[in-house]
Order: sequence, then structure tokens, then C-alpha cells
Amino acid sequence: MITPAFVVVAANVDDLHDTDLDVLIDLHLFGFDEWCREHCIITPDGALAGCISCGYVEELRQAGPHFDINAPHPRHVPRYTADMSMAWKIVTKIRADSVSTKVLFEVRLARLCASRISTLTPRMIAVAALQAIGVVDYDGFIAQASNEARS
Repeated sequence: MITPAFVVVAANVDDLHDTDLDVLIDLHLFGFDEWCREHCIITPDGALAGCISCGYVEELRQAGPHFDINAPHPRHVPRYTADMSMAWKIVTKIRADSVSTKVLFEVRLARLCASRISTLTPRMIAVAALQAIGVVDYDGFIAQASNEARS
């Protein structure tokens, strides 16, 4: 059995770093596995191993002599909370979901925007999506374990 690659330790979404939100979105909304099972390639100088499929990179000097290019590695998670173009992928995925999920998303997003002075951010979109699919409850608490993918 493979141990979880990502563990989210904060109980409330407000305490999570953006990269943790990215992991939750990737696992629960998009349904990706946290491990990439593609083979890594090694640079000609032997300094780095990288995965062409997911973008994972490992410096071999830090990995030590036991790095196996054929073994599963933590999948490189896209930064959905980095900018609006990446957050738009969340909106597109929600639009393809059920009507109830779309309505919940819009309600949660409206609530987040109304409660803050600032404008809409990628983080707000990610939080609203996680609330709409039931990973985060209405009060912002994580409702599911972080390593269980949404089915």
C-alpha cells in the first residue's frame, strides 16, 4: 500500500495554504490520483529526474541513491489558486457538474464575495467549489479526509 502523498492538516479552510487548496481541488473536484505512475527520465548530467506526464521534478542529489525512476511519485499539482486563468478550470468543471452543484457553487461564491471587501480571487473560487462538492462545509471546516478522492 502506498502512503498518502499529500496530507492537509488544518481543520478550517481559512488556515490552509493555497497549495493545500490546490491539492483538495485536484483530488476531489478533478478526481486525480495523488500519485503519478508514469516513469521519470533523468537529465543527461544525472542531476535531475523528471516526469514528462505530470511535471514532477526531483533533484537526485537530495533523493539519494534509492530513487527509482519506475516507482510512483507524488503528482505535480497544478496551481489552481495562482491566477484567474487556472481558476477558470474550476469554474468549467463545476459547470459540467449537476445543477445542484452549480447552484451551490454560485451561492457559496456570492456569499464569499459579499463578505469580503476585495474582488473575486482564485482562492474564493476554489473554496466555493470545495463547498459546493461537500469537501468543505458551510462554516469552512474540512468535511472529508484529504486523501479520499471524490467518486
